[in-house]
Amino acid sequence: MMISEDFGAFLQQVPGNFVFIGNGASGETGGTPLHNACYDFNDGILKTGAEYFAEVVRRSLPL
Repeated sequence: MMISEDFGAFLQQVPGNFVFIGNGASGETGGTPLHNACYDFNDGILKTGAEYFAEVVRRSLPL
């Protein structure tokens, strides 16, 4: 997808992935699209993002 700006260049140097966590549905908190003058980051998704990355680390560590 052509949405990640320079992320593809980073992946040429180190392994990684790009994930969509979401920011909110239309008409709800965080539902305004990025690059919009009314955009407001939905702080409520911070816990979801942190849990995702913690799980990635947990699964990557040896048992």
